[in-house]
Amino acid sequence: MKWKILLPILLVALLVFSSVGTPLTHTHPIHTSDIKSTVNHIYSNPQYLVMKNAVWVGVPGDYYNFNGSYTRPTDGFAILDVDDINNDGVFVAKVKNNSDIVTIVAVNFTGYDGGVKYDVELHGTTGRGDTGLSDYPRVYAYVAAWGYADVYVNDTLTYNDLSIEVMFTRGIRSDTTRAVNESSGINYFDPTDPDDVYTYTNDRELHVILHSTTSDPNNNPPFTTVLNLYFEEIDNTFNAVGFNAHKIGSLTDYVSYDGALVSNVGGYAIVDVNATTDTGFIVAQIVDGTHLYTVVFDNFTGYDGGIAENVTIFGNTNLSIAEYPNVTAYLVAFGAAAIYKDGVLLYDNLNATVALTQGFRNDLTHAIYNSTETGFFNPNHPDNVSIDAFDIEMHIILHSNTPSSTNKPPYTIVYNYMFEDVKMLSEEYQLQALRYQVDSLINQVTYLQTQMELIGLNNTALYNQLEATRTELESVKQELNDKNATLTELQSEVAELRERVNNLTEQVEELQQKTIEQRDNLIVGLFAGVFIGAIGSIALMYVLSKYVIKGKS
Repeated sequence: MKWKILLPILLVALLVFSSVGTPLTHTHPIHTSDIKSTVNHIYSNPQYLVMKNAVWVGVPGDYYNFNGSYTRPTDGFAILDVDDINNDGVFVAKVKNNSDIVTIVAVNFTGYDGGVKYDVELHGTTGRGDTGLSDYPRVYAYVAAWGYADVYVNDTLTYNDLSIEVMFTRGIRSDTTRAVNESSGINYFDPTDPDDVYTYTNDRELHVILHSTTSDPNNNPPFTTVLNLYFEEIDNTFNAVGFNAHKIGSLTDYVSYDGALVSNVGGYAIVDVNATTDTGFIVAQIVDGTHLYTVVFDNFTGYDGGIAENVTIFGNTNLSIAEYPNVTAYLVAFGAAAIYKDGVLLYDNLNATVALTQGFRNDLTHAIYNSTETGFFNPNHPDNVSIDAFDIEMHIILHSNTPSSTNKPPYTIVYNYMFEDVKMLSEEYQLQALRYQVDSLINQVTYLQTQMELIGLNNTALYNQLEATRTELESVKQELNDKNATLTELQSEVAELRERVNNLTEQVEELQQKTIEQRDNLIVGLFAGVFIGAIGSIALMYVLSKYVIKGKS
């Protein structure tokens, strides 16, 4: 079975220790690859491969280490997002190496078959792949990429433009010994017979090899600098993935309550965190004009250890910026993040908030309205905001700690992004969203019943329908709490009840309108009767007066 993994441009990773908002300087130039085609690819068709369970391979002299004796499992992740048509995209990996944090970033792809190739056999006697890796065993790659990468060690650019080969392959290393064996599975792989290699057909691995161009015959492969690692497991258990990215604000206004400074910039964001252990990572690719901005966030600190669930944030909560309204977050992460521009580190250690929230920006205007939607949100009243319980938004807010009296929020550096479409939401958060939605529907039914009572709408059947609907909603709420129905069943029940509540709302509004019209007509009739009666009385008095005057005369 052939895997077609289309991929565009993705991430950069790093743990941050320098001062917040400090721009980093580099000795190398911006990459010369056509970043515009990469941007177009991410904007139109983003797809990605995410891997975890990293393993370092080798020691000086032997960086292949086919017998697995010098392999070291470590924490880390990798994201490959490339396109074989335009030969562009991005590769990002962030892994621990003993006490160091190593970040690998590649956006400049070139080499064999243009730089990116799908479904290809490499190395061995094929003559394909990085020719400097002549002892590498023959492998089948579902996707492979070649080019140049930058390597940061503890946030410092350590290696500039190392040659890189990335291959997503069938497994060639044992999960237990991490050795590479010949086809019988008994002996270790022998580079003199490079096609004779055992393949784990049901396993998948992502292999990453970087090296300098300067040769060193004492190393294998024969280069002065060699980094060899692979990732053992595909990661597809995300909390959520955000799409349809929007940039919020510009110049001095980075909140834009009226939505005028909200622009569609494209891109996506992956959230893969654990709220119990306060670990994981969040990465985002954001297309702004001809530039690609990559956010990497895996240093979680602050409230509740850095990652919290089902908490009110923003506004007057002292959790993140005060300029946004009080809103419920299904998941929120606080800490420090890095942002890259076109693959080059722009700022490290920016103050970061990433939140999955109930919707508070209008899907059409992107404005934030007050609760009655008669005006825009005012931050002086953080609870007075229109919330859509049936919408989920992802917000990424980065800022420096240096104050600014002219910016909203009041910091010298601000990046604010929203992702309107949230997919791959974990079941836990989908259930929580359903709870909020049911509560919203119950509140709506209560409001309709109250309106009928206040206005004196006389329709017992309609009122009873509202009461029956409220009872069903309370029953679904209990099902959600007891978890005695499947997610699909609950979603179907809530969707049906939402449609019913909407229909009942229309009926109440129609009845209300008819009642108002009837009262208006009655009032008009009364006034008309009074007016006509008054005119008649005046006329009668006039006639009588004439008669009396005539009689006297």
